[in-house]
Amino acid sequence: MGIAAVASACTSASHHAAAGCPPLVLNVAVAPSIAPAVQSIAVTYDAARPKPGGHCLRVDVRSVKPAEVANSLSRQGVITTPVSPDAWIPDSSLWIDQARSTPAGAARVSATRQSLAMSPVVLALPRTVAAKLAKSGMKPSW
Repeated sequence: MGIAAVASACTSASHHAAAGCPPLVLNVAVAPSIAPAVQSIAVTYDAARPKPGGHCLRVDVRSVKPAEVANSLSRQGVITTPVSPDAWIPDSSLWIDQARSTPAGAARVSATRQSLAMSPVVLALPRTVAAKLAKSGMKPSW
């Protein structure tokens, strides 16, 4: 539930001003494919008007392609828009390795991973290619 709280969004700051507590803004970059689910969590979480540490929590969720975040954090590849989130929810843990592939990325992205969800990965190839691999004696691998 702690991760869900971090990966939520507050769509309106008006209740923070009315509550009279200092705002705490957490910027979260989320893969576009899962952004709707995170936004749904955000609406529910925000309705509870949480005040961790006496602060009115406001989590800003941005839908950003994982490659853009990984490139920005690692300072490599094409960086169209610099992204420096407080939290990042990519659609695959493989993006973490990509972001940590440079000294700059390793300094900015923790090696500790916390998965929010798991889904199977299916790799497929045409029957003709599989037959050629079998004939050559090669076995597909990573």
